[in-house]
Amino acid sequence: MGMNKADRIRVYDGIEELQTQELTRSLSIDERQELDDLYEEVWEKDRLDCKQSLQESYINLFAFRNGTMVDEPVKYGLMDRVLQRERREFYRISVSEEEDLHEDRWQFSFTLEVRELIEQAGLEREWPQMLPVNVGSDLWDVLKKEEVTWLQQLPKPSWCYMKMVETAELERLAADHSEDMLDAIKWLKKLWGEGYQIYGDAIDLFYFS
Repeated sequence: MGMNKADRIRVYDGIEELQTQELTRSLSIDERQELDDLYEEVWEKDRLDCKQSLQESYINLFAFRNGTMVDEPVKYGLMDRVLQRERREFYRISVSEEEDLHEDRWQFSFTLEVRELIEQAGLEREWPQMLPVNVGSDLWDVLKKEEVTWLQQLPKPSWCYMKMVETAELERLAADHSEDMLDAIKWLKKLWGEGYQIYGDAIDLFYFS
C-alpha cells in the first residue's frame, strides 16, 4: 500500500533536506539513521529504491561572473487583480559575455567523493560556504526573488580561490584519487581564480518523488 499525501510530503521532503545537506557536509550518526529510515519507508510503501536512484542522479554546477539580475515581466491578469493576489517578482540573469556563464554536471556519488576529499584536505568547515547547494535555482530559467537573495549571498570567488591555494596537498590528494577528481578540483580552482561564483543545484536529484 502506497503512502498517503501527508506521509509522502514528510518522507520525500525529509530525504531532500538530508541529501542536499550531505552534498556539503557529513551527516551526523542520527541524521544518517533518519535518512536510512526514510529510505526504508519509501521501499516498504512505494517499492522504490530511491537511494540507488539518487546515487545515479546528477547535480548541476553553475559558475557565473559579471551577472546582473533583470526583471522578468509576468502577466498579472484580471482574476489576479480581483482576488488581490500578490504580484510575484521574477528575474533572469544577464551576463556581459557568453563565457561569463559556465555549467557542469557531477553525479551525486562523485559529488560526495569531492566533499570527502575536501574534508580530508582540511576544508570541512569552509566547504559548505565555498560550494553551497540549493534546489531549483537554475540560471537558465527564471528565478524567484528568494532565489536571487540566496545567490547574492554566495561567497567571494577570491576567498574560495585562496582557500584552495592555501590547501597545499589538495591537488596531490585529488591526483591520488582519480583523473576525474583532479579535473574537478582544477576546474573549481580555475574558475574561482577567474572571478566566478559557483554553486550547485540539486533539483535533478529528486525527480523520483
